[in-house]
Amino acid sequence: MFVRFLAASLLSFQLSHAAPSRVDTFVHSLTEAKASNKPIAVFVHGSSWHPASRLFGEKIWRSETFSSSLKHPVILTNIEIKQGLDKEAAKAEEEKYKGWKSVTTYPAVQVYGSDGHLLKSYSGRELRILTTPESLADHLNHILAAAELRRTLLDELAKSRADNDPKQELVILTKLIDLSLNNEEKIVDQLKKVDPDDSSGWQARLSFRNWEFVRHISELIGKNETQQALTEIDRLLANPTYTPQQRCLIYGAKGRALVAEGNLNDAWNAFQQAYEADPKGANGIAMLRYGIRMAGIPLRESVPTDSALYGKDLGENLTRDYATFTLSSSNGDDPSQHASLFKGPFSGKGYAFHTASEKGAHIIIDLQATCQLKALQITNRNNNQERAATLTLWVSTDKENWTQVWSAEKSAPAWDILLDSSVSARFLKLGLNPETTDYLHLRGVNAYGTRPKS
Repeated sequence: MFVRFLAASLLSFQLSHAAPSRVDTFVHSLTEAKASNKPIAVFVHGSSWHPASRLFGEKIWRSETFSSSLKHPVILTNIEIKQGLDKEAAKAEEEKYKGWKSVTTYPAVQVYGSDGHLLKSYSGRELRILTTPESLADHLNHILAAAELRRTLLDELAKSRADNDPKQELVILTKLIDLSLNNEEKIVDQLKKVDPDDSSGWQARLSFRNWEFVRHISELIGKNETQQALTEIDRLLANPTYTPQQRCLIYGAKGRALVAEGNLNDAWNAFQQAYEADPKGANGIAMLRYGIRMAGIPLRESVPTDSALYGKDLGENLTRDYATFTLSSSNGDDPSQHASLFKGPFSGKGYAFHTASEKGAHIIIDLQATCQLKALQITNRNNNQERAATLTLWVSTDKENWTQVWSAEKSAPAWDILLDSSVSARFLKLGLNPETTDYLHLRGVNAYGTRPKS
């Protein structure tokens, strides 16, 4: 019920675009915020000595794209942490940002309410995924919308108290706690008074330690206490009172524990549940990216986030559970490594198969049915990669008539191939140019598309 209320409330606050105002110092921004009833977004940095801060400021914070992508009224300011100042200069600098909440890593982005309460901070892991002006603005828009809702709820809270309506007061306090903002001590104290028995589940939500919980689970895994970690996780997941953002972290911790057990299938499911719980939040995105690296890629369920295929509609993996292959020749080949071409982690040898040095060395992959091929991801061996410089792909439905659909421009660690349009194929011939004499050895082949329904 609350999720529907929050979605409707946030939608109602989608204001027409208003350009953010920029103020030189944090102290001045606080004054303007109180006068205009607007929140403040603060860029905390050390640009004079910290390269990452300088780059973030130039490419993102001061970008016109960032400013124009903000959909809610907000005051933008910055706090520069300078080094090497004498005592008098340091004191003068501190006066410019009196009242701010310090951070331990740079750069950082903070959002304050018009009353000076710190609503949200982004730094470290959370900030590293916000690599474009648009992505930062998208996250801030979410927080600014929640800040607008917080302001309205505080007004409604005052009215419920004036009306002496404790039931409505509890409803509003619970909504305030469930916003994706930092909790306020005064709200917690008020909840203790109106709901001492925790009928609304607020105590469980407030006691959750967010990333501290994830680190706690990692510590248990490091002590080989994975079962204890999973027991604690499942106990929390059985409690329906946690917020979506909290459930995201709990599911992500579960994925981490399952990876440690070698249960990649369930781990991948857990990481996807983490993302589904908080798909627009920094935590959800971070958990999905971690899950892709730790489980999705080894399972051949996903492609790396830096792949040209990432985010594309690829269809299903056509090779992992069905395909077989044959070699044109063999030299130094180890058949025990063949399965790693399509499934599971790559071979530790650096390649899944090894042909002899011959003209047009190749493999023929049988998809076991005529499929609609959309894309491929081919991973070269980890050394001698130049041998695959003329790698070419032909397709066939009968293993007799072949059509070339792709060829490499040069050697590479991997090739991400998105075909212009899907092609019908049961057999894939992957090999060197017919006039090239060399060895062929690859680490992985993932073909994507649509398999006919059985």
